[in-house]
Amino acid sequence: MVKSGRMADMLDLTLQESYLDTEVTDFLVSLDYSLKRSGDLVDHLTGKIKTKLLHRKVMEGLLPSEIMNKPKQGGFVPVMIFLKDPDLRKNIYRHLLNSEIIKEYFRTDYLNTLFESYEEFQGKKIYWHNFYNSKANRILFLLTFDIWHHFYIENNALGMSPPCLSDYLNRTP
Repeated sequence: MVKSGRMADMLDLTLQESYLDTEVTDFLVSLDYSLKRSGDLVDHLTGKIKTKLLHRKVMEGLLPSEIMNKPKQGGFVPVMIFLKDPDLRKNIYRHLLNSEIIKEYFRTDYLNTLFESYEEFQGKKIYWHNFYNSKANRILFLLTFDIWHHFYIENNALGMSPPCLSDYLNRTP
């Protein structure tokens, strides 16, 4: 959430997490264990409990049983939302291709292939979100490395105020 929050701030987006609200969190933490999970400690250790018991109770009768009884799947942060704007993507590509530190550690031909490959997915229906998300992650990891190097290696990070992303991308190195 920290990375997502910081990147969202730089891209002038708003991310909200309901469990970051202190009143909601305090309420949920104060609940008895029996309202959070079914079973006892032995059931918990053997994986025979139902988690999110309160959520499940509230949704009972509202959601179909196949959803209510679905096992936990995990999730991912959809970082591709940070790269929705075509102008922003082009600025990021241009910046990374001109970055001295990126050129020092990465092959420009590979970067061009990565960017072209990512652009091919734009506007198409996505069937495998994790694959698409992994491509967006590669681009944002490169950008993060470039930003980290600029602030922590080339400059004194504590003595600098971080600019917004558009100012950072348009600066002259």
